[in-house]
Amino acid sequence: MEALLQILGGVFYLLNKILFSLSERAEKSGSKDLKKWLRVASWLACLIGLPAWVILFVIRHDWIAACLESSAVPSIVLGIITALKGSSKAYKLLDRLSIVAIVLGLGYSIYDLGGFRSLSQWLEIVLASTFLAGTYFLAKKNANGYLWYIAMHISCAWLTANQGFPMLAAQQLASLLFIIDAYRFAMKK
Repeated sequence: MEALLQILGGVFYLLNKILFSLSERAEKSGSKDLKKWLRVASWLACLIGLPAWVILFVIRHDWIAACLESSAVPSIVLGIITALKGSSKAYKLLDRLSIVAIVLGLGYSIYDLGGFRSLSQWLEIVLASTFLAGTYFLAKKNANGYLWYIAMHISCAWLTANQGFPMLAAQQLASLLFIIDAYRFAMKK
């Protein structure tokens, strides 16, 4: 069951990064409509992959990771709306909910950890905080979200490799390549 959840979550999260990259390339080629729909598809792929990760974390009794992963939902929904409507300014409540969810998720995680005693705890908090920040910034159409995602994928690849999940580490490195590509194209605009 865990392997299936890892594959399902990994495939949809990788698809999310591929679609981000393709959306940035579409804008560079002048196709605004294609960019819009690739962006919507990217956010939907992230939303579809998220439950697999949350379930996996719950099965493992990793409540911190489950809580943090879940706290990205408002930002993902904001990303879908922003991609569809072109702006997030009319959705201040969802924007504020995203920020509150991020603060609560990180705050709970730090409280539950009771401090940082190991490298894996540091990697987990870096992974979670950069995921949440990157998701929030990208939902607001801020290309700096890609920089947060770069840090996320590096820490996640390191963490999953240390925990004996070479397939997940490889998936993180593949995602990293697509995020770097998306950032490169976003900065050329």
